[in-house]
Amino acid sequence: MTILAAADLGDLGAEQGKAVQVAWHWYYSAPALGLWGLLVGLLVIPRQNRKWQVWLVLVVPLLATLCRWLIPSDSLGLDVVVYLATTFPLAWTCVWLSAPYLSLETRGRAFGAAMGVLLGAGLIGYLGYCGLWWSSETGLLLIPFWIVPSIALVLASLLAGNLCRTKFSIGRFSLTFLIILPLVTVLIMVVGMGGLLAVLTGNLMIAISMVFMAGLASVIVSGVLCAVNLPMLLLSAKTDCYQERLQRLFCPGMAAPASSSGGNPFSESAGFP
Repeated sequence: MTILAAADLGDLGAEQGKAVQVAWHWYYSAPALGLWGLLVGLLVIPRQNRKWQVWLVLVVPLLATLCRWLIPSDSLGLDVVVYLATTFPLAWTCVWLSAPYLSLETRGRAFGAAMGVLLGAGLIGYLGYCGLWWSSETGLLLIPFWIVPSIALVLASLLAGNLCRTKFSIGRFSLTFLIILPLVTVLIMVVGMGGLLAVLTGNLMIAISMVFMAGLASVIVSGVLCAVNLPMLLLSAKTDCYQERLQRLFCPGMAAPASSSGGNPFSESAGFP
């Protein structure tokens, strides 16, 4: 790889410096594949995930990766934001793939288990993006904008599951989730992030503007989270295995659905051909 420094110095000197050869080996980029390694491991190693129906979830991280390639984040100065928006779906996919192995007898355990997987995947993603390098500017952007969507998505899913316990259906759960998610996201970001920033600034006008900006950001975040979870809801509606995972994750203590698939090729009992 060749690095060439160039700048318009006017009368002070040449615009281009001397080209420098830098040895760059393919394995230098290996840490960036850590989250993909976790995803592949969850697909291949556990016996319950060795089914083509389970592998349909790959459409989520593949679409997220495609969006990252198509969005000119570097030119827009949004590289970190785009990285978060395209890495979070991989982490959320890991939560669903981990569902058969999580102890979820109560909603508290379900919340802790899902958050643990999301935060663990987020740490792997951060190490792949930044390595061991830490910047207060990058860290203060990455940490809250990973933790807040994680809490909002898991909490909204658990609340929707709790409201649908007595009369459960995928359609009822999905509709309840889509109503609750924006409310939870706005509440967390406005009261939590907006309020914290307002207290730290100590200025009333700045505080009001911060809360207003947090409210606008929460609308965008809730829309992204709906898009991230939509494929999971569709898979839950079409496949028995994902419906069981949804109930295990977000309706703890509820009995697994009886298999009514019959000859349905999307049932969990139908493994790889």
